[in-house]
Amino acid sequence: MTDWIKTHRYRLAVAALLIATGMMYSNVLHGPPIFDDIGYIKSNANIRDITDINAIWHAWKHPARFVGYFTFALNYAIHGYNWLGFHVTNIGIHMVNVLLVWSLVRLLFRCERMRDDPLRPDAELVALITAMLFAAHPMQTQAVAYMAQRFASLATLFYLLSLWCYLQARLCPRRALPFLAVAGFSALLGMFTKQITITLPVAILLVEFLF
Repeated sequence: MTDWIKTHRYRLAVAALLIATGMMYSNVLHGPPIFDDIGYIKSNANIRDITDINAIWHAWKHPARFVGYFTFALNYAIHGYNWLGFHVTNIGIHMVNVLLVWSLVRLLFRCERMRDDPLRPDAELVALITAMLFAAHPMQTQAVAYMAQRFASLATLFYLLSLWCYLQARLCPRRALPFLAVAGFSALLGMFTKQITITLPVAILLVEFLF
């Protein structure tokens, strides 16, 4: 049994994180639109035609949230105002973020400055615990349960993906160019999702100097 667990530890970790995250947020699946959900989604005519890119581009006062609004338009194109679909998408985005946090921690432990860290032998466990804490942290409930706050969770996805690709580029110099290209594109998508992505260069600098 121990050998089987060691062989499948990555798959088991991913399964545990996805199942736990799904269970944590399953009670929001049938929640109605509230607060900004009304103006941003329910009453927003600009997201009702996914082929009208110009309307989606102007769904907010400036295009800094175009990508988020495009995902709302995609939801509407698939299932209209069936709120279950919007909630499933939000939970799915959070699941991806949880897996990115897990993978990021594992990558950080592979960096040169972490070689002699006392926690390095337990890197897999630390990564799993960190991702689980991220999944369950009360701060996440608003971004997941509150449909209009998809902007925050989606921007976080692009933010984390950019960091992940940057770390991969550092650790795999021969494949640095494609990783850096994806990191840049992901950062651009993040910038057009929510303005929190503006801090990404600072995060990259911190990783560079600390790890």
